[in-house]
This record gives sequence, C-alpha cells and structure tokens, in this order.
Amino acid sequence: MSGLGERIRYLGAGLRKLWYMMLTTAWSQLLFAYGAILQLVEIVFGIASYFFLTKIFQGTSAVMESYGTDVVSFIVLGLAMNSILRHSLTGVYHALNHAYATRALERVLMSPTSVYMLVFSQMASGYLRAAFVSTLYLLAGALFFGVSLGRGDAASVLAALALGTVATLGLGMLLSALFFHTSVGKVDPATILILATAVSNTFTGAVFPVEVLRYYAPWLYPFALSLPQTHAIFAARMALNGVSLADPAVAPSVAYLAAVAAVTIPIGYRVIRAGLDRVRREGYAPSVAVLVD
Repeated sequence: MSGLGERIRYLGAGLRKLWYMMLTTAWSQLLFAYGAILQLVEIVFGIASYFFLTKIFQGTSAVMESYGTDVVSFIVLGLAMNSILRHSLTGVYHALNHAYATRALERVLMSPTSVYMLVFSQMASGYLRAAFVSTLYLLAGALFFGVSLGRGDAASVLAALALGTVATLGLGMLLSALFFHTSVGKVDPATILILATAVSNTFTGAVFPVEVLRYYAPWLYPFALSLPQTHAIFAARMALNGVSLADPAVAPSVAYLAAVAAVTIPIGYRVIRAGLDRVRREGYAPSVAVLVD
C-alpha cells in the first residue's frame, strides 16, 4: 500500500506541475501576445476581406454544393477548424524551440521533471488559445457575416476534428526531427514553422476545396490528399452537412486518419526520445561541428 500511495502522490505532483505550466503559458500568451479585443478585430477584418472578395463571384459551383454551404461559410469554418489542426502540426516543434531558446529545456533535463511534461504543457496551453481563436472565428462569422454552422451532429464534427488533431500531432512529432538533427532547426526555426503553416493553410481545404487542384494543379492534388488535415477538415465539413462519418464518402477519410495516428504517434515518440538523448550526450550547447552537420 505504501508503494501505491507513493505512486499516487508522484502522479498528483506531476499533474499539478502540468496544470501550473499550462496555465502560466496560456496566461502569458493571452496577456502579452494576443489581447482578446485585438484578436477579435483582426479576425473580423480577415473575414471581411474574404466576404467582400467572394461577392465578386456570385453563385455556387458543383464542388461547393457538395458541401452544402456558401463560400463565406466554407472559408470561415475552414479557418476555425484549421486553427486547432495547425497547432497540432507546429506545436511540438514550437514548444521544443521555445524551451531551447529560453534554456528551460536545459533546466528540465537537469531536474526530475519530465521533458514531455514541459512540451505538452505548452501544447495544452496552445490548444486553449487555438480553441479560443476558433470560437472567435465562429462568433464573428455568425454575428457579422451570416455564417451558417450547418445542420449536422456536433458530436460527429468534434469526433472528426479530435481524430484529425491526433493524426496531425503525430505528423508534428515527426517534424521535431528537424529541430534535433539539423542546424537550421535551432538557428532559424521560423523558416520551418512558416513553411509548415503555409502548407497547412493552403493545401488542406481550409479556404478552398482541394478538388480544385484536380483541374488547376493536378500534380499537387495527391500531396493535398496525403495530409491528415485535409481528411479531418473534409470529414468535419461533411458531418456539418449532416453526413454520417460511417457514410461511404467519409469513412475512407476517417480510416486514413486512424491509420496515420497509429503509425506516426509511436514513431514520433521515438524521434523525440532519440533527439533528447542526443541533446544529453552532446551537451546543451551544440559545437560548431554539430551546427554545420
């Protein structure tokens, strides 16, 4: 019983550390980086640019009709969903780089606290901020631009997004290999994060149907279909349109997300563990030879 009590106390202490780390990061992000009012104004202006642009192109296409929505609603809902998926892709890398730059990673490596607790506490606070941004998109779209949220089952929509979040997180864990094993990953992380964000924003169906690529950039269409975000956003959109996730049109995307998550999460964990072992072996500050490898 004493051993069990010790494990329970250890688990409780770990959960308290995770909670405090998450709250600290979330509060600092909200207070210093993204004021709620300024964030809402930015989102309204962003939606307005799409709203007025789409007024040039009146009518709907067969592709848009298959989603059962109008152009503005399509874009706003896509931006809201992509906010969370984008964080899954870049969050691990960003957390590692921030911990490295602030030397928090060094301190944690020398303490009993798990590095994973440090990384995923920042990930959790990032998810809170992403959910906050998504909510602002939906509120601004519904209040000011008449965005339709669809008639589907909310539970199915959340299930599709949750599965997509896990699958994309696995991809983000693999992306951390660039942090551990390349010099540019530590010296110039913005390049990698900007590229990953651009891919997530452009080729996942967030702001336009990926079916368009079939006609205008067919060589990019297979790449778009390989991204888990594409399938998550597609499944969530169809669920908003009242289509079941078990429907033959949606089930392959759900199965693809499950397969990607099952493969990338274990491999991503090993990538991060191997990377941390490398940092421990070589020391916190890499040598010049390491930086140019």
